[in-house]
Formats: sequence, C-alpha cells, structure tokens
Amino acid sequence: MILSVVIPIYNSANYLPYCMGSLSAQNLSDEEWEVILLNDGSTDTSGELCKQYEQAHSFVSYYQHPNMGVGATRNRGLSLAKGAYVYFLDPDDYIADGTLRMLLLLLQENRPEVLTFSSKSVKEYDLSASQISGEQVKNEEIIDGDTYISKYKFKNEIWWYLVQKDFLIRNDLRFIEGRWMEDAILTAQILLKAKRILKTNLDVHRHVRVPFSAMTNRETKHYLKVIHDNVHAVSVYHTEILGNLARSCSAETIERLKIRQESLSFFLIIRALRSKMSYDEIISILNRLKAYDAYPLRNFISEDYPALSYKILVPVINNKYLLRLVFYGYRSLSMRFNF
Repeated sequence: MILSVVIPIYNSANYLPYCMGSLSAQNLSDEEWEVILLNDGSTDTSGELCKQYEQAHSFVSYYQHPNMGVGATRNRGLSLAKGAYVYFLDPDDYIADGTLRMLLLLLQENRPEVLTFSSKSVKEYDLSASQISGEQVKNEEIIDGDTYISKYKFKNEIWWYLVQKDFLIRNDLRFIEGRWMEDAILTAQILLKAKRILKTNLDVHRHVRVPFSAMTNRETKHYLKVIHDNVHAVSVYHTEILGNLARSCSAETIERLKIRQESLSFFLIIRALRSKMSYDEIISILNRLKAYDAYPLRNFISEDYPALSYKILVPVINNKYLLRLVFYGYRSLSMRFNF
C-alpha cells in the first residue's frame, strides 16, 4: 500500500461529506491507499457518518476514542497506517479532483521522504480539478531540508506535506499531544531531518475558511490556551529547533527559522492584546519570550512577512510604553462598544 490518509474528526458533521466526497472521487484502488477516520469524542453525528463511509467504501477504516486532542489523534492514526506514506488531512478541507493519482506516481518514481505541493484557500466547496495540468506541472529537483528551508517560505501546517511513514518512525517524530500549534513544531522537525524532499507545483489541497474553527474560537478558556500553547511552541523552537536540529544548517536556514519563531511571538502577542489578559500577564509573557530570544522582534519583518500592517505594529509591540497605551486604549474601546 502506498498511501494512508489520516483524518482526525471532532464535531465535523457539517464538513465531512465534502471532504469524503473529494476522496471517494480520486479513483484509487484499495491496494494503493486507505483512508483512516478517527473520531475524537465527537458529540454531533460525525460518528454515524464515519460508520456509513466505512460500510460504503472498502478503503475506509473507522476508529473512535474519548476526546484526547488532535495531536494524540493524529499520532494514533500514524500507528494504524498501513501505507508507505502518510497524509494528515483536516475534515473541513478537501482534495482537488484527480490529484492523488499524480502524487502517487511522483512517490513511486522518486521515493522522497517528503513530498510537498500547493494548497489554495477557499471560502466554499468546489470539487474541481487542479488548475495545474500537463506541461504546467513542474517538479523541482530533490533537495535536503536545509536547502529547502533556505530556498522556500515553508509552511507550518502538516497538510502541505505527504511524509514517508518509515522516515517518521525512524526519527521518532510525532505530534506534540495536548497542545495547539503541534503542526508548527513537527513540520520544522520533519524538514530539518529530511534528506530527500520533492516539491511540485500541483495545487492539491483546498483549505476551507470556516467560521468558529479551533484557531479562531474566541471562547475565553480556549483562547487563553491557544496563547499559552503558542508560548510553548516558541520555547520548543528555542531549545529543540534552533538550539539543536538547526545547529549545522546554513545561515540562511537559521535566519528563516528565526523569522518563523518570531512569527509565533507576533501572532500570540496580538492574540493576547485581544484577550482578557491583564497588562501584567502580557508583560509576563513578553519576559518569557525574551528568555527564548524571541522578543523584541528583530527578524519578523522580512520577505516572508512584508505587510505594511506588520511594519506598523512591530515597533509598537517592541516598545512597552507604546504597547501599554495600545493595551489600555483597546480595552477602553472594547468595553465601551462591546467588541
């Protein structure tokens, strides 16, 4: 078997039919692939849908367990996978028509440890084919992770990558469990350890922007956990990614990894300002980021993050006096206008 598609599911009944519809239309044989559906303690009708898909399609396997989070669920999927390669797909996203066949051919021809491709962000479901075809398909030469990171604006999310299972097992690579931002850590680890990465311009994946997703949920307890888990991700970047795996990498790779670490700092600070944290709590977080060499933000403004809004906000974030003014000004307005 070539490929295992692992889908962690939590209360995804509204989106799963589109995701599974895109997979069932790929027209692959049972010998070539499998789809593993993992119900992470859903309280909606996701479980019933999964049972129906397992009964209707011989390539589908269904498992359920009490809620333990997306990282632990993906890790269980990895342990169950029978394919030589593993792809982690979110249940609210989907795959462009006919693209998995092309990816499987690339895997068989090149035997990479990691295959990366393009993704498109969409607002609604459209099960159309890839917009890249024929002579437009461009596959880069196989390179190692150091070269890949220095050359490309690599992505944090795991759904940009199809990874060899044996490579993950051999290097003891797993998702962090019980925390958000598990993708950001694992993808950096994968790329830094990989010796054979193949990049294609095929637009395979479709990321659907849905309301009330895990990363946009503003419920207080969840929102604060995302902030603190971002801080943890920054710390792992400091100790494990930059402090260990990237030691022998090129200066260009280290610079890009520093940019990525500071991007985690930037976005968690913006979240903190929008949260119900006190000013003293935010300053405490900034001090922790400083200990991880991720604050003040010295590298974030770059070709990877060139937006004017970033150029305006970073000097404010780096200046605690200005940050204090922004904090109390924002809180005053939010209390007055209830936003």
